[in-house]
Amino acid sequence: MMEDKFKVCGWAFTIYGIILLSVSIILYVTLINNSLLNVMPFNYMLFTFVFVVGLLTFLCGIYIFKGNPNVHKIALPISVLALINFPIGTVVGGLYLWLRFKNA
Repeated sequence: MMEDKFKVCGWAFTIYGIILLSVSIILYVTLINNSLLNVMPFNYMLFTFVFVVGLLTFLCGIYIFKGNPNVHKIALPISVLALINFPIGTVVGGLYLWLRFKNA
């Protein structure tokens, strides 16, 4: 079963992952249809990067809920990467890192 201290992180990762997935789809639709930003490799690269990070974040949240001990190997780099995305990612990444290393 999931550790109680990571329950909030599971919710935060799951919601943040859904937000990132939604933003990536909006970016894809907006950038592809905008003729001023019609640099196709950049558009696909940006969409793919945000989509993959969002999917990994969402899956980390789900696996934290399931209590999988191996999820921390992926959640740690994802939380460090999330720190860049101010303000939501900073809160999500900081919360996970704080709980992860609280008693270390």
